[in-house]
Amino acid sequence: MTPEAFVLTSLLLGFFVLAGGVYASLASIATITLRSGAARLGHFCYALTVVVAAALVFATPLAIEWKVLTVVLAVAPWYLPNAALAIIAQIHGEALQPEKPKL
Repeated sequence: MTPEAFVLTSLLLGFFVLAGGVYASLASIATITLRSGAARLGHFCYALTVVVAAALVFATPLAIEWKVLTVVLAVAPWYLPNAALAIIAQIHGEALQPEKPKL
């Protein structure tokens, strides 16, 4: 890996983690407070996460295993919040399941 590729890969990985963390935070805020602005901004951050993941897959010299892991980590947040909410609601009752924020 060249120094330039190393720097590019490092920056993209940093943006990937940052965008994913902001998405998770905003999705949680939107679910708890029913704020549509947080939901919209969260969806934007998720889209940014997917774009950065695509850049990591196509523009960096990472090994195939890391590229597959990156794709899995980019797709998983789309399903995990709803699955986690369903499990919590099943354990603690339907009263804990909040409404979806309106977009």
